[in-house]
Amino acid sequence: MKHYVYKLTETKTNEFYYGVRTCKCDPKDDNYLGSMTSWKPTKSNLSKELVGEFDNRDDANDYEKELITQFISNPLNRNYHTGAGLSFYGKTHSKENIEKLRNSMADRHKGKDNPFYGRKHTEKTIEKIRAFRLGNNHTEETKEKMSKSAKSVDRKGYRFKKFQQRKKVMFLESGEIYISIYQASKKLGVSRSYVRNHLNTKFRLLSEEEN
Repeated sequence: MKHYVYKLTETKTNEFYYGVRTCKCDPKDDNYLGSMTSWKPTKSNLSKELVGEFDNRDDANDYEKELITQFISNPLNRNYHTGAGLSFYGKTHSKENIEKLRNSMADRHKGKDNPFYGRKHTEKTIEKIRAFRLGNNHTEETKEKMSKSAKSVDRKGYRFKKFQQRKKVMFLESGEIYISIYQASKKLGVSRSYVRNHLNTKFRLLSEEEN
């Protein structure tokens, strides 16, 4: 594999952009013209210049960052939205700011504020989502990370707490009571979301006194 850093120049405006690329071909023969997200130049006006070839991707990335930083104050530089071009590049949020962000996100898009409020996916869309998820499996590396993360959680008393918080569910048609939404869904052969979506019509959560 070949690793290189390139410079794109818009010939009419002189705007420029630095990028990094890995390919199998000779970099001089590579027709790739970047994957810019904010800058949308007319590609027919772009000229491409090879500014460095490297033995590995890390070295290429470092050189790209160096160039972006070097020319970041140039008004024609169009790397302002990536890597070192970001105003927050190299910084981290404080714990206080992280908590504020978490709280603000928790209250966003709830109820009627959610743009999907009152709408439902069509069967066709649901099938597409199902097919997409079935075709995306975790890699062994990701599974290992998930396993280590799960094992690091202190679950002392976890099952007991969950059982305490569980509410019984009554199937209104038959009057049969189940110890949880999960059990009701299993016994009746429906999904848990089906049970939740039909609470007060086909099912009823029992109160603490009834539990």
